[in-house]
Amino acid sequence: MALSKEELFQKLLEQVDWHPDEQTKSAFKNAAIESVKVHVKSHRWDFHLKVNDILPFNEYADLANHIAAAFKSIAETRLVIETEHPQVTDKNLSEYWHWVVSHSEIHSPMTSELFSGKVPFMRDQRPVIIAENEIVKNFLTNQALGPIEEEYHNVGFPKMTFSTVIDDSKSQAEIDEFKERKARSDAELAQKAMAAIQKQGSKKKAKEKKQVEIDGPVMLGRKIADDLPVRQMVDINEEERSVVVQGYIFDREIRQLRSERKLLILKVTDYSSSFVIKKFSRDEKDEAAFDALKTGKWIKVRGSVQEDSFMRDLTITAYDIMEITHEERKDTADEKRIEFHLHTNMSQMDATNSISDYVAQAAKWGHKAIAVTDHGGLQAFPEAHTAGKKNNVKILYGVEADVVNDGTPIAYNDAH
Repeated sequence: MALSKEELFQKLLEQVDWHPDEQTKSAFKNAAIESVKVHVKSHRWDFHLKVNDILPFNEYADLANHIAAAFKSIAETRLVIETEHPQVTDKNLSEYWHWVVSHSEIHSPMTSELFSGKVPFMRDQRPVIIAENEIVKNFLTNQALGPIEEEYHNVGFPKMTFSTVIDDSKSQAEIDEFKERKARSDAELAQKAMAAIQKQGSKKKAKEKKQVEIDGPVMLGRKIADDLPVRQMVDINEEERSVVVQGYIFDREIRQLRSERKLLILKVTDYSSSFVIKKFSRDEKDEAAFDALKTGKWIKVRGSVQEDSFMRDLTITAYDIMEITHEERKDTADEKRIEFHLHTNMSQMDATNSISDYVAQAAKWGHKAIAVTDHGGLQAFPEAHTAGKKNNVKILYGVEADVVNDGTPIAYNDAH
């Protein structure tokens, strides 16, 4: 059953974990999601909401920040508001002012200084802003006010045209000071531009790479859509252009190539089978993600299945890799079991885990004891003793022995 636009808005609030109080809820009464526009190339999602009146600025900013935080691993976000009955006042015009200036597409070094002491106001149902002189007025009219008017409209204000009024009380000295500041700013920009050109033209490759920190789950490439079917590895038996698998990393290797790129090699299992997954780095961000993909993590991978000429086996060349949360198995029984028959890696060809792994897992599940019964050997006993002390689990020491009926003469020597 399809959800209404109002219900979609409520689902969005749940997803971004935003819980407004009752007073705030009234501002969002009958709020609806009109559309979500996805800009693939720029990795930006625009959420278009419809509300009754211009939102109080604090509520708008709080919601925008929650949406940005919730989607930061997927894309940049922008909140676009459409209002049915907008009421423009001096209060909401001034409250949104600094937000609008900082988010409008005005790229001038003088902007922050010019707007630092200005606040618009309403006069004759039209927004007005004060300019110190003709130079400032021309700058505002020709470069600044257009983007500002557009950004006001994006946050819910109606289409408006600002009026600029010159404050005649400002002296000629202030005009001269403005020109001097602008000249200094232009000179600084010219110096920075020249330095950038010289840096780009330099052929020196010895430069320190910035350490890129991974914030949150690892993501290489794009987000893998939730609706793409996940294949079991055991079902993949030939080359394919695109598959999605997920599993547990049990081994990893990072190789430094002569081209200065790096190659990530992961061994991953979904417990139906296993695959080697490869991916080449593109930049420092990819290399930081390579370092963050440790053994023991769960990942979802989209890539192509190819015959590897070196390994002589099918491997997956990854397009996208996402770290995922894998819910661990839990023992929810009121009365916990105790495992009486257990083989460790001390049983030849019969197990891969150490007794320390088993004891730690038993402790997680709340088991008070566990037995170790390897094939014809007691080599796991010292490690079992240490693991039991560490995890407060009682160890039951046993063995799986091979016995014969001593009444049957299997091998004998008459001389003895």
